Parts: sequence; structure tokens; C-alpha cells
Amino acid sequence: ADVLIGDLRRLPGRFGLLVTAIEYRAKRFEAAQVHLNATLHCLHGAERERVLGLAPLLHPDSVPAYRQRTAAERDSICEAFWWSHDPTPTTRANERLVEHVARLVDGDFYFVPARRRRAGIETDRGEIYLRYGPPSAAKRSAEYDYPAWHWTYRNAQGPVASFVFLDAMLNGDYHRLRRGAGSDFMHP
Repeated sequence: ADVLIGDLRRLPGRFGLLVTAIEYRAKRFEAAQVHLNATLHCLHGAERERVLGLAPLLHPDSVPAYRQRTAAERDSICEAFWWSHDPTPTTRANERLVEHVARLVDGDFYFVPARRRRAGIETDRGEIYLRYGPPSAAKRSAEYDYPAWHWTYRNAQGPVASFVFLDAMLNGDYHRLRRGAGSDFMHP
């Protein structure tokens, strides 16, 4: 595995994101940050926006205002956001940003639809995974007419959020069962 990682370290672009995720999973945060920084320098504006952009994390009402900004303004906003969310600002690694990139890589790996040409994080499951991370509990649900997954997120006080994903077309592309506008951002 170390030989493979060593070879990938010399490759720019999306392979650098994969190495960042691998280093994050191995809890080598400083190494992950080094690979992420090198990768970000190799990416052009749209790819950099895909990695660092805040649109998937924002409330739906805030996304149009965010997208109206120029590319330079969005980049500055993202930079400030990730710096403000660094749990340990005295280290060189921004663990929250590295975790975000690892979620991005995981989402693209786990949730890409087999018959549709789009990234895994552009699916409903990928979007929730990117925003909230791995669910506290994920189980197949038999209470619907179609294949379904039920994801629950918890903290010390109890359930925080719950999502149901249905495969109504039976093509492996699970869509989120939505209760109403903005309900994903409301507390129970």
C-alpha cells in the first residue's frame, strides 16, 4: 500500500484528493494537508470550486447569493470559511477541510449511479454524506414499495436528523424522500 501511495503522491489533480483522503483515514492530518495544498495548486478554478466550494453546505436560500459572487469573491469566502472552521488553528493542518475532502472522495466513490453520468456527491445520498458525514445508523428499510435506505444522525442528546432514500426507478439511483421545503435544515 505504501508503494501505491508513494506513486500517487507524484500525480496532480484528483489523485491528490485520493491521497488526501487516504492520509486523513490514517489520521496523518499534516500529510493530508500537504497533499491537499499541492493538489489545489494543480486545479483550475472550476475544479477548485468543486473541492472547496460552499454551495453543497449552504442553506438552499443562500446558494443563489453565493453563486452571484465573482469567482475571486467565492474563493475568498471559502478560504475564510475553512479557516474559521479549523478545530485546531495552531497546527498547519485544517482537519475540517481535510475531512470535507475525504467525504467528497468517499461520496464520489460510494454513491455514483451505475447508469447515470454524474458524480457521486451530486446524488442525494452524496449531498447528505458531504454535508453531515457518515450516518450514525444506516439500514435498509422495508416499509416502502421500493428499495430504501434510512439514515439517522445522532449526537449525545439523541437523533439530530433522519433521511430516507428511495430507488423508485429501480436503477440504483436513490432519491431523498423530502418532507417539505427546507426541512433538511430544520431541527426536529
